[in-house]
Amino acid sequence: MVNYIVIPVFFSMLVFLSLDINARTKLIIKPMLLVLIFYIYTLVCFRGNIDRDYQNYLNIHSYLTNALDYNVEYSFKIISNLVNMFSLNPIAIFIVYGAIGCTLKLIAIYRYSSGSSVLFCTAFLVYSCGYLFLHEMTQIRIGVASGFFLIALIEFANNNRFRSFLLVALASLFHMSALLGLVIFLYRENKITPKELIIYTAIYLGSLILVVFNLSSLGLSWLSYVPIDFVQIKVQHYFSDGVERVINVLNIQFFVYSSVCFLALFFSDRLQEISRVSPIAIRVFYLSIISKLLLSSTPILGFRISEFFAVTEIYLIPLLLYLFRPKSLSVLIPVLIALLSFVNFIYVQEVLKPYEYFTYSGTL
Repeated sequence: MVNYIVIPVFFSMLVFLSLDINARTKLIIKPMLLVLIFYIYTLVCFRGNIDRDYQNYLNIHSYLTNALDYNVEYSFKIISNLVNMFSLNPIAIFIVYGAIGCTLKLIAIYRYSSGSSVLFCTAFLVYSCGYLFLHEMTQIRIGVASGFFLIALIEFANNNRFRSFLLVALASLFHMSALLGLVIFLYRENKITPKELIIYTAIYLGSLILVVFNLSSLGLSWLSYVPIDFVQIKVQHYFSDGVERVINVLNIQFFVYSSVCFLALFFSDRLQEISRVSPIAIRVFYLSIISKLLLSSTPILGFRISEFFAVTEIYLIPLLLYLFRPKSLSVLIPVLIALLSFVNFIYVQEVLKPYEYFTYSGTL
């Protein structure tokens, strides 16, 4: 697990170094950051069979190259066919997806941070302790899709709604669940109003009551009437025997994230002064929490939707360092949350096995 532990340790160091930028710290931060980013690219792109989806993707590639039909997004079919056309090793699929996913996240974080070293390093810490493992090293298709979605949020915040729409549409070519991102166009006001805060609080408390009394399955049957074949296939899977069940979502991480969300909601005006992206990021992050509650009776569906919306933690959690003074102490909040996420993914959920690089065989 040393390969994984390196990431939070050194990125945490970068966060604390970036609190006081001077000539000396610049000489340390820039090369250290470049080395760490390069290390992450190699870790993502050249991994072996360390995740639960690795063999599944190789199987899908085999189906497609043998002209067998498989229900997967066209982007994967195109990439798979190109790999086959140039007689490349199937590992090239992971290299392509990993490189695109990491690059999109890097672009999103760079644009979001707007030149702030501490915001950039903190956002990258949050990303590299959570979604790096979940997306870029496991769910590679949604990893690319969520990267496009993060950039779409920036365009949305800058009132470039058409660009934002195109980015969400592009994201859906890599994973259909990215169509959930269209929900951002339901929001017209960039500022979070007191009325909106009251409504969000009421819905949250109501959803908690439904979960406590095991009533969260009410109202989910409407999904079976959505007239889209791809959606119906997913619904049949999610509601099949052994999949539909109530699980305990009221865990430590849930309440930590709920606290983050409502802190951001209460101090949304202050956070908006730091980043124009914060209002829409807060709203989407809130949807992550509510979807986990309301869909707790169908855990696969609930967690998929929640995880997609929760990618906005990369924008939201770093902003917490601006809520309290002194900054040298407040920075501990995002750092500790990021480390909690790392422990959850690597040691609790065990989304990855001990790291190994791929075994070379055949052409690449």
